[in-house]
Amino acid sequence: QASLLLNNIQGEEATVMQTDNILAASQRSDVKDLALKGMSINTGNTSISLPPSMLSKSPAAGGSSFDVHATTWEKDPFAYTEPENITISWMNETGYNFTEFRPKTLRSKVFSLSVNTGRASTPIAMLDEPILIALENTAPFLENETNNAYGPQLTQSCQYFDLVTSKWNTDGCVASNLSTNVTTYCLCSHLTDFGVG
Repeated sequence: QASLLLNNIQGEEATVMQTDNILAASQRSDVKDLALKGMSINTGNTSISLPPSMLSKSPAAGGSSFDVHATTWEKDPFAYTEPENITISWMNETGYNFTEFRPKTLRSKVFSLSVNTGRASTPIAMLDEPILIALENTAPFLENETNNAYGPQLTQSCQYFDLVTSKWNTDGCVASNLSTNVTTYCLCSHLTDFGVG
């Protein structure tokens, strides 16, 4: 994606590229502008808000510009991994206990987010002020899954793909109480590949 911004200058609109499998947006921004007011970028039905303090702990803070690359994947790029199962237990209104084994599945498209300064990737982690990511739930949470006393009581979880373990993990990401059955608002302290579980 870095080549999309080769001739861009700071502050220009995001450069967008779409194929059958991805929708990518890249934008070159001014470090000082980010520090003053933060920044927002969208790819399709996914939006992010970067906090003003995002680069404060990074070597990029001393530079003049940085590039943000956001990609929404139509197909899960990590579908090759070993599937995990989860156990769900609940009681119905007649007192009967249910236990169900389900495959752990994503309820959103995978969304990748990275920052570069120059041609080098800039690691962003352990932020004091989180990044807000709004992900559309492609498999909405049903009312009887989340708010029914006699349903399975599923909760939305914001996850990232851990490249070390090749599994979805929740460390450093939480679902905001602003989340709805169709949109999950994730507050994350790092950048990587995200999804809703």
